[in-house]
Amino acid sequence: MVSLFKILSQVATVTAVQGAVLTFDDIPNANFPTCGNAALPKPYKGFTVTGTLLNTTATSQCHPSSAGWGPWGSATSPPNILACTGKSCVISRPSCFGLSKVSIGSTDLNRLEDGSSLEVRLTGKRANGSVKKVIKKKFVKGVMTGGWPQTVTLNGLTGVRKVEIFVERTQIIGGDAVVVSDGTAYLDSIKYEQASCY
Repeated sequence: MVSLFKILSQVATVTAVQGAVLTFDDIPNANFPTCGNAALPKPYKGFTVTGTLLNTTATSQCHPSSAGWGPWGSATSPPNILACTGKSCVISRPSCFGLSKVSIGSTDLNRLEDGSSLEVRLTGKRANGSVKKVIKKKFVKGVMTGGWPQTVTLNGLTGVRKVEIFVERTQIIGGDAVVVSDGTAYLDSIKYEQASCY
């Protein structure tokens, strides 16, 4: 006869291996009567998450501009996404975790010359604040394959207590690549797992 303890241990092990996904879609954030901009609950599924929560559903009150700026079409799991501008986004929790995959969207490269780019940098930190792992992903207009959003695998971003997200936009001006501003990226379907601190 299998003990209840053994069954629960197996379930916990499977859950830790498979992980779960942050989609933010269970947070009420209607695009009516204005564009949704809800506050993130603290904690949210055990995490403290900073950033701006946006609704990607177009309505008569909230819809794409003529330039196409905004979160439209950036959600792999509609309607909500996490908007990160510059250093505005941090994902943390009291126990160690890992991030293994994320969906990234953006409209920062609209109407810019080929060669302009958006870099998303994810820095995983230990409990003492030291850096454990940095992952950089650069999206270059005219080079990147496929449209937005892009699914990114985060190899080795595990055993951390905090992940800081930095977004930077580089624009081609007069043939030169110039860092012009903080960029904006839209994050969705963030896959996370339990992990040991090491």
